[in-house]
Amino acid sequence: MKRPTMLYPLFLLALALGLHRHQIVADLGIPYSEAWHLKLGLGWLYDFCVSLIALGFSYFFWGLLRLPRLWGWLPLALVAFFASFGNTVYLRFFGNRLDFWIVKLHLGDIFHVGGSVEEMGSTWPLVLSVFVFGGAIFSAWRWSRANHDLRPRAWYLSHLTRVAAGVGFVCVALLLRQSPIWFKAAGHSPQSVGNVVNQQILVLWYDDLMGWQGANDIHNVFRARRKAGTTDIMADAQNMRRSIQALAEYRDFSEKGFKYDPERSSAREQLLREFSPEPTETLALRKRLGMPEEGNLNVLVLFLESVRSFEFDHPEIGRKLMPRMHRIFDEHGIRFKTAYTSSFNAGQTVRGQFMSLCSMLDNLRGPSVYIFYATLGIQCAQGYFKDNGYETAWFNSYDRTFHNKALFESLHGMNLFFDGPYFESLGITDKIANWGLPDKPVLQTSLKKIEELTAPGNKPLFAHLLTITTHHPFYPIAEGPVPQELLKFAPKKRGFYGYLSRLKYTDDAVADFVAAFFKSPVSDNTVLLIAGDHSTPERPDFPLTPVQLAEMEFRVLMSFVGKKVQPAVLTHPVHQVDITPTLAAIAGFPSRNAWIGQSLFAKEGRPWLYLKEDHLAYRTATRGCYPSPGASGLNCYDLKGKDPLYQTNLRQVPENREHTRFFDRVVMATSQAIELNLIEKELDGSGFATSAAAPERR
Repeated sequence: MKRPTMLYPLFLLALALGLHRHQIVADLGIPYSEAWHLKLGLGWLYDFCVSLIALGFSYFFWGLLRLPRLWGWLPLALVAFFASFGNTVYLRFFGNRLDFWIVKLHLGDIFHVGGSVEEMGSTWPLVLSVFVFGGAIFSAWRWSRANHDLRPRAWYLSHLTRVAAGVGFVCVALLLRQSPIWFKAAGHSPQSVGNVVNQQILVLWYDDLMGWQGANDIHNVFRARRKAGTTDIMADAQNMRRSIQALAEYRDFSEKGFKYDPERSSAREQLLREFSPEPTETLALRKRLGMPEEGNLNVLVLFLESVRSFEFDHPEIGRKLMPRMHRIFDEHGIRFKTAYTSSFNAGQTVRGQFMSLCSMLDNLRGPSVYIFYATLGIQCAQGYFKDNGYETAWFNSYDRTFHNKALFESLHGMNLFFDGPYFESLGITDKIANWGLPDKPVLQTSLKKIEELTAPGNKPLFAHLLTITTHHPFYPIAEGPVPQELLKFAPKKRGFYGYLSRLKYTDDAVADFVAAFFKSPVSDNTVLLIAGDHSTPERPDFPLTPVQLAEMEFRVLMSFVGKKVQPAVLTHPVHQVDITPTLAAIAGFPSRNAWIGQSLFAKEGRPWLYLKEDHLAYRTATRGCYPSPGASGLNCYDLKGKDPLYQTNLRQVPENREHTRFFDRVVMATSQAIELNLIEKELDGSGFATSAAAPERR
């Protein structure tokens, strides 16, 4: 048998990491020639550097502590492999890299998302990488057991040689790590360095821990300022003022005649304001929804897990897959056909619910508000209705503590919680999916509880409910048979076919709920809004353009439903942040808040914007701008009279740099206002936060 050598674990680990990189290139759908232009070679080099450092650690601890070579090599090798594997799977699902803050805050999620990891990690490159890594461990074990002593005259020379070899390997790896600087100096385009094709996730995590990511990581920037003390934060008062002004301008944004001047001062720069719906607007909205013109109304928001617009509105899929909901919306719905979310990162549901209920963009550059900023001073729909004498209730068949939901909701006005144990105590114990309990019995039971809470003599009710059966992973379920004629779009396999199966089940579950709701007296004075909480990255089995793929990931279902609703389909773009101001306008109560949304029924909803990696995307009423891999700018299109979700004959137009600068500022401003808890603070003339804050919560 050949003598074991250090080269086997070195190159096998690098090969396993290289297979992960191959999967990333395949998921991007770009040829290897384009991947090479994006410096795929640098990625392979970085993978080799990490493998070399693991080998260096092995030699170093072998010589310094006489630790067996396997145990010096294995820890870093395990971290490198699983970090790279996790990054690849996360990138496959979200299209974003797995930043270290996600690992820190969502590590416990691994016990909840095992099914999703199994599905996303079942491709041949990822499965093969597991076997290759197993071979690397086996070869490292054999190498560790072999007698490789150099046997010099003095024992200490042997140890010094090993330590020196270990340090040498690490130094060589670190020198190779600096090669992107040389490549950049040689004239290579800047966008080709630092993208998902060539990044090494372990290196990025190390930079994150050392605080070397600078302005690209807003979470680190403000965390460092917090540690430095209040003085350093207050020294940036001018920047704080501009952030609040940017959010206020986003709230009041109108595409027509827009001019962005970040230097100017504005009377509108205070985000916190008095909100008082016009009585005529409230009356008109109530008439349109078929609600009583006077008195308090109950308000229900039914969030549909991962339900997007693409399948529902697709001309060949929608009415065949979800006929009952189509009939409800046609006869009893006011549908917002072009509704957007900005939720597409770790904690998707709580991001979507935060934007919908609190009328504020979530932290697009870092952790979600529910999870990391639960004490944020902001008035949400729960608090708004509670302050006006309502009972507030939360319905979800999963654990109320997951992703900090119970804490955030309690601090922002939620009184009653009905989660999995509650429904199980009523006899709902069967499961048909990985998450929670089946939606059909849960929704029917929730309606009975709502009827109990809204009985005569009780307070009016605000509640939001969440379905769960459409949560990833999407494998087919018997309760959701996919119509035979749709198999041409989705062969019988997990993935898109499974997603269609879940949507079919949701169609029946929601339709049954609405039918029972209409029969109940509670529907006579209850506003019901049905809305998707976020979209999903699941792709259909037919080709789509890059613009369609981007739109598909951010378009969600949204409709008011009622027995006496005047049905309509509204096509102007709206955003989740527009939901709560609309509910408040229907209710008619004044409030002091910092909401950035406008009414869903206004002629111009709030623009959609999102940051994927460091690439901005946004859409106004007439123009959409999307990033392109390897491109330095944005690809923008004229959307007047067109729906980019389905129409492909879009005319490309020049990028409006003022729009781009403004929306980039809004993204940064949102993160700063959340991180520094400025949303409901008033600023004096110099930009310093004063003691005046949001109304005290009751």
